Amino acid sequence: MGTLTAWFVRRDIALAFPLKKAVLNINAWNFIGASYDHESGVARLWHNGNEVAATLIGENFDLATQFSIRIGALATPWQECFEGRISHLHIYSEALAVANIQAVGCIPQKGGYKLDDEPATVEEVERSIEGEGHRQDDEEVQQTPDVRFEAYVMQDQRTLDTDDDIIRFHDRPPDGNTDSLHTTRTSKAAEGGMQGGGWQFQNPNRIKKKIKQIIRRELDRQDLMSEEEAAKVEDVWNTPLNERWCLYRRWVYNACESCYEKISAWQETFDKKASDLKDVRMKEDYEILRKADVIGMTTTGAARYHSLLQDLQPVITIVEEAAEVLEAHIITSLTLGCQHLILIGDHQQLRPNPTVYDLQIKYNLDVSLFERMVTNGMQFSRLCLQHRMRPEIAKMLNHIYVTPKLENHASVLKFENIKGVEQNLFFVDHNEEEVTMERNDGIF
Repeated sequence: MGTLTAWFVRRDIALAFPLKKAVLNINAWNFIGASYDHESGVARLWHNGNEVAATLIGENFDLATQFSIRIGALATPWQECFEGRISHLHIYSEALAVANIQAVGCIPQKGGYKLDDEPATVEEVERSIEGEGHRQDDEEVQQTPDVRFEAYVMQDQRTLDTDDDIIRFHDRPPDGNTDSLHTTRTSKAAEGGMQGGGWQFQNPNRIKKKIKQIIRRELDRQDLMSEEEAAKVEDVWNTPLNERWCLYRRWVYNACESCYEKISAWQETFDKKASDLKDVRMKEDYEILRKADVIGMTTTGAARYHSLLQDLQPVITIVEEAAEVLEAHIITSLTLGCQHLILIGDHQQLRPNPTVYDLQIKYNLDVSLFERMVTNGMQFSRLCLQHRMRPEIAKMLNHIYVTPKLENHASVLKFENIKGVEQNLFFVDHNEEEVTMERNDGIF
């Protein structure tokens, strides 16, 4: 037998006389408890649903609730290392009576656990059960107390997890469900239902999550209580739950409508002030840009600041890589003050890449303004001297750039040979096909 001890500490760190009783079953589950009655000043020690020790420590004993509750096996009260296993922990603001404690521990109110110093033998258990008119399976009798008690604890935990986040401990009739092996048979625990009374406990974290889910589900529903019905409600708490939710949704709807009316009243003012602020910032940009000699921006930026460009009226517009820009982007970048448009690019290389491939094929959106003007015979100038490619590479383009012929600058003739390879230009022959991906917006 192990000694069950409970220490009560006062707020001023004073210790009351400890309660001790040698009732603990070693290597087995024990249902223990300690309580203090604030009015009577009596502290009690409980084991397996029975009061095993009691002492008077004084009325109005202010417990040191600012400290943590320490539970476990320890040699001295000041030892900080605790050992042992805890299955469930219940804390109450008031001292519970015997019936309440037995209900919490799923212990019958009559009979209780046997508190003899020596546990009964298997033969005594069988004779006791036969005398009460009950039968017990031989395999269950052969189990050790610890194994059987842990099986019941596991069953209680499964019930706890599947009972809608609510743990219910029901009062049980004195039908001999307690045997002498310090265990309780729980086969009839669920038969009583809530009709037999009992206790109801909630897991705070899980029930909070469950409540949030219920609130979201109820608020998403569209059925509301009418204004006439809501005006007739005098006592909310006597209203059925479903009608109460309809009333609550009516209140939420009315509150939202009131907010919408206030917002609508200020919406026009807000829009006007936002427009004024945008105009002020645009004027600031205008004052800065009108003093600049060169203004650079992308075609997307030109479309975004189109009104600003209309005010600036740039005389000359230069578009780089014009052969890769959509015609619409260039047109939107032009203003009434444009006198000279310069397009720089090579229409014989890359083309614009529209987002929708079908539009590219059907409406020739991949043809840029630059390419269309060259194809239609408008006057243009072409550079004939290249400064980038090695002569071996430039020679491969002679069939493209025929008139006039592409010439090499003197600087490209001075390029050093590539180290580590036999020649500066070579081809790789392979039989692998290119990977093609078909998508809604195009083929790659």
